[in-house]
Amino acid sequence: MSHVEQIGSDPDFSPVVELPADGSGVLDPQQIARWANDHGWAAPNIGAGTARVTRVGFSSAEPSHLEMLIERGSAKVLVRQTHGALDVGAVAQARMVRAGEGALYVISTRPVHIVWQSHGRVFELVAQDDAATAMDIALLFPVSEPRQGISSVVTALADIVGGAK
Repeated sequence: MSHVEQIGSDPDFSPVVELPADGSGVLDPQQIARWANDHGWAAPNIGAGTARVTRVGFSSAEPSHLEMLIERGSAKVLVRQTHGALDVGAVAQARMVRAGEGALYVISTRPVHIVWQSHGRVFELVAQDDAATAMDIALLFPVSEPRQGISSVVTALADIVGGAK
């Protein structure tokens, strides 16, 4: 079972209590943006009908990683972010896709595993399949160039080496 499948039933997952869901289980994008900005995280730029965030929180297994479960149609995508710098050497073999001011690094497409840097944060996206939807969701977040020569805090490095969970 992948981390995306486990997040809904992860006993270690601790949702952000300041972000209550509406009756359908969807979180308000403006509340997410305000909370993220106030706490030093990035929020997805979600417009009406593009996607919905159903979980935001931390796992006690990795409390320094903010996790967001984002859904679009039937696709579920887990986006994790942590403070640090992406080690471009660790993703040298990945397919690089230019995006905005930086690049997304596609580690695998089945399951989908993408990492990128943005202004002092490292992002990791994991999804079962549907690489096009995953890429669209990645682009809801900011992307900037990694600074060369800085060692990285790449989430789940074992996943990068051995394939996404």
